[in-house]
Amino acid sequence: MYCTVDDVKNLSGIKAKSLGFKDNEKDFEELIEDWIEQSEGLINSYCNRKWESDVPLAVKNVCIRLVSNMIAFHISRGEKPIKKVNDYTTKIYSSEVFTSDLKQDLKPFKKSSRVKVFRI
Repeated sequence: MYCTVDDVKNLSGIKAKSLGFKDNEKDFEELIEDWIEQSEGLINSYCNRKWESDVPLAVKNVCIRLVSNMIAFHISRGEKPIKKVNDYTTKIYSSEVFTSDLKQDLKPFKKSSRVKVFRI
């Protein structure tokens, strides 16, 4: 794994009860682990690579922040999926969790997917 449940808890400050898991820490941690795996998939897809070991600290940080974004999205959509901007406008919360700042931090780790052809 690129990060741990404890990494996510420490950065986001999330507690089991915040997501509705009052006395069930195990289910809460399983949900966070699932989101970590999904985040790894997004990172791998974006970077066109997968780290088996020695995950760079910057990639670990992006994974933690990406899971934190998923948590924030989950909480905001669960409480109130539509927000009121002013008296006449309402807006649905964006589902974007893999934000441009995270992608920017991953750019140095991105492998090119272009095929190079040499002519003789």
